[in-house]
Amino acid sequence: MREELEAHRRASPSGGFVVLGPLGTHRDAALPRLRAWWEIEEMARASGLPVLALRLAPLVGPTSPLWLRLRSGERPPRGDRVLIQPVAEADVVATFTRIEAGNRRLTVGSRSRVRRSGRSTR
Repeated sequence: MREELEAHRRASPSGGFVVLGPLGTHRDAALPRLRAWWEIEEMARASGLPVLALRLAPLVGPTSPLWLRLRSGERPPRGDRVLIQPVAEADVVATFTRIEAGNRRLTVGSRSRVRRSGRSTR
């Protein structure tokens, strides 16, 4: 990920980053994967370019597993889990459309890939 961030910084010094991560991302998070997301955000911040860190709740849309489960009438598990407000997929798409419209060059990064102007790299 560091190499991809650095390559983008060199190629587009006036660009920025959007880092997509889960809710709960923090340097002191109890789960190692949430601390790892924090490190990714910190790498992007250290680039010196503008960073927008989005920490999304579960997405729901017409074919998402959560929506299909809720629509079936099955009750979500309770146990020790905290219920959170899901995010509509359409809202996320609309937000990215507005972000991209305002930026000449935008890099969207996750732990598995970086997308630059419509091209995916692994």
